[in-house]
Amino acid sequence: MNRKSNVTFHAVRVSAVSAVSVFLVFLMIYNLVMASGLIPGADEAVDTRTEQLKNISERQTSVEGQFLDRDGNPITEPGAAGKPARLVYDAAYSYLIGYNSGVYGTSGLRSRLYRELFFGGADRVGASVKLTTKNDLQDFCYRQVLGEHEGSVTVLDTRTGEVLACTSRSSASVEFSANEIDTRFGEYQNYDAFFLNRATLNQDPPGSTFKIVMSASMLENGMGDYTYDDNDGEFTVGNAHIHNYNGAVYGKGVSMETALNKSVNVYFSAAALKLTSGALENTAARFQIGQRVPLDFATLESNFDLGDLGNESLLALTAFGQGQTTVSPLQIATIMGAVMNRGVMMKPFVVQTLTDNGLTSTYSSPEMLSRALSGDAAATLKGYLHSTAVGYGFTEEDYGMVYAKTGTADQSNGRNHLYLLLGLETKDGHSYAALIDWRNCSGSSAALKPSAANLLRYLSNM
Repeated sequence: MNRKSNVTFHAVRVSAVSAVSVFLVFLMIYNLVMASGLIPGADEAVDTRTEQLKNISERQTSVEGQFLDRDGNPITEPGAAGKPARLVYDAAYSYLIGYNSGVYGTSGLRSRLYRELFFGGADRVGASVKLTTKNDLQDFCYRQVLGEHEGSVTVLDTRTGEVLACTSRSSASVEFSANEIDTRFGEYQNYDAFFLNRATLNQDPPGSTFKIVMSASMLENGMGDYTYDDNDGEFTVGNAHIHNYNGAVYGKGVSMETALNKSVNVYFSAAALKLTSGALENTAARFQIGQRVPLDFATLESNFDLGDLGNESLLALTAFGQGQTTVSPLQIATIMGAVMNRGVMMKPFVVQTLTDNGLTSTYSSPEMLSRALSGDAAATLKGYLHSTAVGYGFTEEDYGMVYAKTGTADQSNGRNHLYLLLGLETKDGHSYAALIDWRNCSGSSAALKPSAANLLRYLSNM
């Protein structure tokens, strides 16, 4: 090979090496640019991580927004930038507002309104959130009505759907304080379903409160005058052997009003078998039972299940609130709300407005959820539920016009879930629906009557 060929080969080799080097440098620069996120959309995983880092940085330099009750009173007191606000009424509001932890994340309304609360924008302060609740009522419901019981208390404005109180407790022995989440998270986890908001997420049979839905179905399907001869306090169909509470017998000609007043199980079981096919299912659906109902602070889930077509045993059990139908306590409160509101069920809501950087916007407002029953049927049911309330000792002279129905549902652990469903029309024109529910109890729902009297007295003077 001559000298000219050697020179040419060397030049080619140098050029090739240089080209490879340039390519490698380009590849390194390209990968660095891609990994840096400087070109949005170039790499989805990188974009996600970049956004996460940006959010963490922004949240750490912003003050958490403040929650206020309907009267503008503070529910939370803001802390320093990047630090959680503190609940003023921590036990009463912890399940509704939720916790804010740098380690365990967020829950409740803090989770649902995450972006609004924790990213301050130009002023580095999150949005101010005004709720429909009343602080004094919320705390009263927790301390004086729920007390040291596992369960919940909910109060609704029947005409608007506004949630005036919604408090919960998941352990009879330990209170939940969202203010102490970082130090007590491990302790709280030792209790079954501790972080479950009992008012919105618990699922149990509705017990005798379901007799209101059954009565509505009868009224809407030509059975308002149905009577039943209760000769022995028992009713058997298929493999279902049904009896009245404590084996009581109510005699001949039991009417719907008497059956509601005395909570006569056999009356409703017998009546269910005389309803036209699909009647109870249709009524339950209008009351949103078995439907998925998204709200601004929760999503209501329930289950309406009559099993196979023609399963008379399950139909007879469902008619008085047992069987396989399950609902949340809040949904039971909406049943009374519909009866109180001429048959119109209003959608519950808890977030009124958001104020951010000086601008206020409406977040939720009154909205009709369904026409649960006709106005005439609602008026008839109100009359029956009023006489039921009077039988419980809730008189008009003491509180205003009261409507009520107790309920006791069997739990799988051999304990009872107790309900007392209330309606109240005060002397100054307000209309409320409320539900008190206690879980893991012995005995019957009669145990809730003193707490119900306290709540009625408070609402009538509010």
